[in-house]
Amino acid sequence: RARWRAAADDDTAAAIGKLSGVQSVRLIENPTGVPDGYWGATHWVEYMVEGGDNDEIALTIHQGLSGRAKGVHSIGNTTVFVVDADYVGGGIVERFTRPVLVTTYVELTITKGPDYPSDGSAEAETARLALYRDQVEAFYSEQIGTGDKLIPFKLESYVDSNIGIAGIEEITAKVDTITPP
Repeated sequence: RARWRAAADDDTAAAIGKLSGVQSVRLIENPTGVPDGYWGATHWVEYMVEGGDNDEIALTIHQGLSGRAKGVHSIGNTTVFVVDADYVGGGIVERFTRPVLVTTYVELTITKGPDYPSDGSAEAETARLALYRDQVEAFYSEQIGTGDKLIPFKLESYVDSNIGIAGIEEITAKVDTITPP
């Protein structure tokens, strides 16, 4: 069973976070002997790292894993050979994940109530649309971190509580990563 933990809960993640150029670190792990549905493996750690130097990150992971129980290995979409004379072949491959940018399409449906502003001019509607767009962008920058899943009702709630336009009865969000909803 994979378990999400904040980077502050792990010394290795904290050390990675201090490396030059690293913007964010997220630790995912399966410390159990039961294969998980994420990687299908047991006893692994995955560091999702945004920014920083691959070699420095891999060396930091290697140093951190050497202090863990035997059998714990790193997993991820980036592999780096770390030189270590204690290993056959003179080193070991450490892995971590670089986040992949995913284009996300969002469609908001606004249910207007009787108190919704009556100014239906093109300029007023354009201004309101810009405000909605700004709220969606703010939600992404403030609420979504590396490795987080976008949950539509959280987006709806955020926009609804921050929009500041009277008369909105309901906001629903459709989210897709393949085609516009």
